[in-house]
Amino acid sequence: MDNIIFCYGQFLANTIRLVLKAGTLLIFYQQCTFAEIIFEENLDFGKFSIVNNSNVSELTVTRYGQSFSSNSLRIITPGAPALLKFINYPAYTTLYLNPITPTTGRVQSGNSAEFILTDLDIPASVTTDGAGEASMLLGGTIESSGTGQSYLDTDFIFSIRFTINY
Repeated sequence: MDNIIFCYGQFLANTIRLVLKAGTLLIFYQQCTFAEIIFEENLDFGKFSIVNNSNVSELTVTRYGQSFSSNSLRIITPGAPALLKFINYPAYTTLYLNPITPTTGRVQSGNSAEFILTDLDIPASVTTDGAGEASMLLGGTIESSGTGQSYLDTDFIFSIRFTINY
């Protein structure tokens, strides 16, 4: 009879260990799966023209909404920063952000000179609230090719990438 109780006790202990391991994995899995970044407003570089693409020109939209240009690039309508919302992160946690640049813009169709996203204007960190949410503004700098090739009058799409450590 003692052997049966011992075996039952050992089985129960193993079951609890397995459940705890599965629970730990589930919590880790939930944090990775459900944490999201939502672009509530996209980064908009506004409307601009390039008088001469034989030299590299830059256009910057800061996270505070200011627009600047250099060389042959002329701003017609100023741009606006992106508004990002972080959701389902751990509560009261500092998220450390590092931009990943450069990245090349693409057009939906046609042959156009390229723009390169050379910099992101983001804070070094944001801190989540009690609900695990945070918001931030994001700006950036694009650079023309300087090759002399012309640009299409179209939208350019960029992948905005940055790492998050916490």
